[in-house]
Amino acid sequence: MLFCKLLGCALLVLAGAAAGGKRAEATAQRARYLAAMGVFLGEVDAALQYSPQPTAHLLAQAQQSAGLALHFETLCDGPRLPADISRALEKARAEHSAVPAQEWEQFAAAILRVGQVDAPQARQALAYANQHLERAAHEAAEQAQKDRKLYYTLGLSAGAAAALLLI
Repeated sequence: MLFCKLLGCALLVLAGAAAGGKRAEATAQRARYLAAMGVFLGEVDAALQYSPQPTAHLLAQAQQSAGLALHFETLCDGPRLPADISRALEKARAEHSAVPAQEWEQFAAAILRVGQVDAPQARQALAYANQHLERAAHEAAEQAQKDRKLYYTLGLSAGAAAALLLI
């Protein structure tokens, strides 16, 4: 009987640690996604600088290079392109709700300028948004590291407290 109680206590402690780890992973995922958004903007900027191409193709290529799911693979150049980009970004934003609104807005604004203004102005908007995203990704990575320790400790503590109640 004592063995069963000890095993149950150990499982509660491990479950608490796992729950803490899952919460910490969500925070780390936000940092990784912000960094990937910055890579995407860098890819678009480089494409604008070195190889001018249709906007839809440029965005789809940058999306693939950055490893983001922004739903740009079906875009077609034309008068509806800005509206199509906006819809694709709204869909991606809904899928990645952990990314703060301010970062999404700057990211979207920079992308929407591509193809609507001349290349130097678009590159300037991309560079500004990229700087902001790099700073946000760095801050999110630091916070994720702190949160990882915190959530593991809280999870272990909650599991240990539940185990003590069962003994």
